[in-house]
Amino acid sequence: PLTAIFFKLVVKYEKGRAETADKRIKITNEVLQGMRIVKFYGWTQKFIDSINEIREVELSWLFKNNVSSSGFGFIFAVFPVINITLTFIAYELLDNDLTVVFVYKTLALFNALTYPLFSLPESISNFVLALVAAKRINNYLNKDEIDTIHLLTNDNTKEKEVKYPIEIKDATFQYSSSINFQLKD
Repeated sequence: PLTAIFFKLVVKYEKGRAETADKRIKITNEVLQGMRIVKFYGWTQKFIDSINEIREVELSWLFKNNVSSSGFGFIFAVFPVINITLTFIAYELLDNDLTVVFVYKTLALFNALTYPLFSLPESISNFVLALVAAKRINNYLNKDEIDTIHLLTNDNTKEKEVKYPIEIKDATFQYSSSINFQLKD
């Protein structure tokens, strides 16, 4: 039951961290794509503050995730020792003789199980990361397709749908007569 609680926390915190990271990356991309406008209007500090604020939220999710993962790992690190101790106590309480042969066999068995038990938290953590990533990829791939592009009209008041993002009307094209064009295969 305790491991299930930690497992749910790790999933929750990883999902929150991933969503916050998406927001930060989205704003960073917007700033990079509109760098001239950001610089021209002096919005640099506003965007830096916004990105840092989102980064702080992302770091808090990351901290919570690391704490819950550490608790998860601690449980699995302490579990073999507690398990061996309780096994020997229970065996003795059932009025059995705790012989050297029994102790060595039991220690050998638990020693064989130690590595799988130690690798289990990392495997579960990797499974959680893969699960969150798979759900996010699935959501992205199942979104509706975009057929048209929405552009603002010249007066910037309303959008219009266009089939092509670039349209040339009433244009005249010419080239210098000093350039020699030849078609080649």
